Amino acid sequence: MVTHVTVTLLWLVFFVLNRTTVIGRRNVGEERNTLLLSNHQSMLDSFLVGLAAFYPGSWLKPRLIPWNPAAAENFYKNPLLAWLADNWKCIWVREGRRDLHALHRMIQVLPRGVMTLFPEGTRSRDGAVGPGAAPPSCDVARASRGALPGPKCISSCRPARPESGSYRSSPPPPDSRESTAA
Repeated sequence: MVTHVTVTLLWLVFFVLNRTTVIGRRNVGEERNTLLLSNHQSMLDSFLVGLAAFYPGSWLKPRLIPWNPAAAENFYKNPLLAWLADNWKCIWVREGRRDLHALHRMIQVLPRGVMTLFPEGTRSRDGAVGPGAAPPSCDVARASRGALPGPKCISSCRPARPESGSYRSSPPPPDSRESTAA
């Protein structure tokens, strides 16, 4: 229930107040064992990708709410954040190493649902799409035979929560207010 309420609030922020648009949403299927692959520009990307792909259908099909590998140093800092992250279907990933426990959990949950992964392996500091890397999450794709990738590009989060922690006072350029699913 916490997840549904949070998703609805985020939908209001991004799609009503920010007027984010989604292009190509119909190209994302609702099958189990689906990977949503995205560039990673902010800490909100995991949530926005799933929101853009599946809201409001996720109210009727909760399995569509994606699992999100989440950096322990960001989402598990204190008990309240940890509780929220667990309710947001986050999988705790330790920093700077192949976390076998997280990898095992990802392989376990993907066949029954949807997961968001970031092939870059880290957030972009300037909003540019970085080169693909081989983070532990790529092992999930290899281990989950038959996974259906759902490519995504998110460009509306950077103005909402940049890495610098400061917020933009002027509106973002038009192309950075779109969320594209192709």
